[in-house]
Amino acid sequence: MIVAGFGFTSRATAASLRDALAKVIASENAPDCLATLDTKADAACIQKLHRETGLDLHPVDRQLARSMATPTTSAASAAAHGVGSVAEAVALAAAGPDAVMVAGRHISDDRQATCALANGPINCSARWRGAPGEPTDPVAPSSRPISRTTRPCRPWRRETGMAS
Repeated sequence: MIVAGFGFTSRATAASLRDALAKVIASENAPDCLATLDTKADAACIQKLHRETGLDLHPVDRQLARSMATPTTSAASAAAHGVGSVAEAVALAAAGPDAVMVAGRHISDDRQATCALANGPINCSARWRGAPGEPTDPVAPSSRPISRTTRPCRPWRRETGMAS
């Protein structure tokens, strides 16, 4: 499945996100779902894009995003979030184990948003499954309620193929 990961400033609009997405999919396949940091998942711009596209939105835990090696580095992203590229990190994290970048980050014309695509084994429309004894839809680290289309990305345990 192809995941479109987004990084954006507080000044970004849905138009900023659409512009970055259009640039990244110009030469690649359309995404199956969207992803961003869990701390930004409630932002009006990403929620509007989520509603407009009808694609599931996966909030990615900041620590998980920080653990991703990104092909590019933005000084601003590294300073603000501790990761080379938020867009690339959340796309890789949401796509699951052994995910690969299919399109590095592209920047919107207004420079308020970035988008990157990763391909991985995660079925974007599937329900997240917790480890044994955990709820099927675990609460995101931000303690936001989880809707049918907004689910957290959690660290993946390779040996069991289950979220940890």
